[in-house]
Amino acid sequence: MRNLFLIENELQLNKNNKIDRHNSIMVNLDNFTFDSKKIDGELTLIPLSDQTDKELFERKYLDLVASFGKKAESIYWWATVFSGKNPFVSKLFSRLYKLKCFDDTIRKIDSRDVVVVCNDPVLAEQIGYNYKKVFLVHFSASRIRYHIVRTVRVFKGILRLLFIAFEQYRWLLYVRWALKEKINIIKKQSDLVVFRTIGDHRNYVSGVYKDSYFKNLPGFFSSAGKKVLFFVNFFVDLSYDSKDLIAKFKQDNDRLIIPTNFFLKGIDIIKCLFFVYFRRPVVNKHIFLDDSDITHLISAELSWDINTAHYFNSFIYYFCCIRLAESVSVERLIYPFENHPWEKMGILGLRRGNPGIKIIGFQHAFIARNSFNYFPARTEKETMPFPDRIVTMGKRTQEIMKRFGNYPDTIFATGCSLRQDYLFQLKPSPRNTYGDIFVPFTITIEDTVKVLRFLFLAGLGRYPKKVYLRFHPWTPVNVVIDSLGFDMPSNFIISDNPPMHTEMERCGVVLYTWTTVCLEALKMGRPVIYLDVNYPLEVDPLFECNHLKDICRNPGELIGKMEKIRNIDDNMYKTELMKAQEYLNDYFIPVNEQNVRNFIE
Repeated sequence: MRNLFLIENELQLNKNNKIDRHNSIMVNLDNFTFDSKKIDGELTLIPLSDQTDKELFERKYLDLVASFGKKAESIYWWATVFSGKNPFVSKLFSRLYKLKCFDDTIRKIDSRDVVVVCNDPVLAEQIGYNYKKVFLVHFSASRIRYHIVRTVRVFKGILRLLFIAFEQYRWLLYVRWALKEKINIIKKQSDLVVFRTIGDHRNYVSGVYKDSYFKNLPGFFSSAGKKVLFFVNFFVDLSYDSKDLIAKFKQDNDRLIIPTNFFLKGIDIIKCLFFVYFRRPVVNKHIFLDDSDITHLISAELSWDINTAHYFNSFIYYFCCIRLAESVSVERLIYPFENHPWEKMGILGLRRGNPGIKIIGFQHAFIARNSFNYFPARTEKETMPFPDRIVTMGKRTQEIMKRFGNYPDTIFATGCSLRQDYLFQLKPSPRNTYGDIFVPFTITIEDTVKVLRFLFLAGLGRYPKKVYLRFHPWTPVNVVIDSLGFDMPSNFIISDNPPMHTEMERCGVVLYTWTTVCLEALKMGRPVIYLDVNYPLEVDPLFECNHLKDICRNPGELIGKMEKIRNIDDNMYKTELMKAQEYLNDYFIPVNEQNVRNFIE
């Protein structure tokens, strides 16, 4: 019987004496290899087969999630991360796609042994199970150790959840005490317009409350004589910053602002714990996709809810919305629409507390090709909790949601880009073909590390230009640098002070992944290159736009692509810029009295 070796990284090759390098094929599941090559002149690394019809596979994935939800058919399903399909939270799609590509690759391999590089223990476990009748499977770590680690992780998740529940109760008591004067004021109001939003350090930067999501929209309601209530969510945290924000809510006599858990009850928190431990969906039989067993992947997805508290927090928000609807006279609630589990739970909670409340979702962010959370499957159209109306930031995002998702026919209305109002002040800057390189990062450590490694492999450390790196303000830079495995080149410069327009003016090209800075770059006339470091996930905010833009998946091609796009002739540049601006004009719609009408009517 042939051997199948599952190792976490290529360094473990030297530690395993059982591997016959001359009679083995290696497949790297952590990287879609472009060409076959020899490792240490002996072991052959082959590309991971990628002949799958990806669009068809995406539909199968959406239908798979929907079919599981149809079997569950309960409120407990909508609280799961699995149901949310968020590609930045869930790893399920990437795992399924890699498993499919691996299956296709194995069919092409002859009688030789197979070495699989996979640092994802969940995917490795599934592969080992699926091929144990065909291969003699060897794991890099002992099975006893694996199961002990998994058990410890679950136990830690349970303890962490109990701690979060305790902190939630402490936080509830604190905000009730700190804002006790607000209770009677709020309860006396009628037909409130509620904005469910996020609270953070940006709210009082100017000294006056400014909402980060809805900007000037509340003012239009106030001008129409409506009373506005801000229903604010932020992390359960009794730190100084959180208490300081609550103190400012208390002192703000011009606005009604309360945390989302203001009307929550202690018994609700206990119910949420009960639901996590005794009502969470589980896998009771084997699940298959294209004849491949995926049971372990699905079980891991559902178990992840305990370790991260997503399921618990979704139910917390469900009860927050029930208590709000029961305690206050609410005419409508407007919230940032991304179709996450907590949103669906909030809709269910509001309708349970008061079915007459009008619920409006504001689609406020970019939508990529694999933003699966925005794409309900056909069978979800009748069962998924939707708001009464979804107001989009522009025409493009609405068209994308209609094309790839399945929504009620009359749910959409075109609004305006409340969060991106600053974009309408931007004008294309003079062309800068000799400028430096600008790289804005996303919020996640994983994505930031991937991009930096990509740039290093591309040889930008030896490139005769400065590479300005803009880290997300919430990303721990020291953790990223410690994770790289190499020293930062001298021309890689961390830049966090200049305004964004200054960054754009001094650069000749912008390299990006799933940050909306790419939209600002195009608006200012800067060529952009999408770094496809998250494949098979396609998370490019500009996936429909091919003007003044390129895509790079192979680090060896990056410098050539940069030189090509920054040196196009002036006539082509003007044509590409004009088409890019036309695309952006459909993506973003300006804020004015006419364009906010769909929020108000």
